[in-house]
Amino acid sequence: MSRQPVEGEEEVALLFQCGTYDFTGEKKFHFTFTRQFLIEEEDEPTQLHCEFLFEPLPIFKNHTIEEWYFEYEGELDDFFSSVENADVFQLARDAKPSEFSVYIEEI
Repeated sequence: MSRQPVEGEEEVALLFQCGTYDFTGEKKFHFTFTRQFLIEEEDEPTQLHCEFLFEPLPIFKNHTIEEWYFEYEGELDDFFSSVENADVFQLARDAKPSEFSVYIEEI
């Protein structure tokens, strides 16, 4: 999702975010990867979301992260290392999500 080029893209931004929210009408722990990109001749960015939802288990309590990567700010591998080394990444990797979705959104 993040290392593959998108034809015609002008800039790339990645977002990893997680936390317990009730966006869906019930409390869930959201664990989301987003790739935001701007296509040539498009005015608005497009976002590709990969979202895992978990029951709000005690292990996820107090884990809220929002970490952005912009290609002009550093190395992609540093972003991935930071995300993969987060405690919550290890917790989510070992837990079973209750829902999973992939979707595109024009913002």
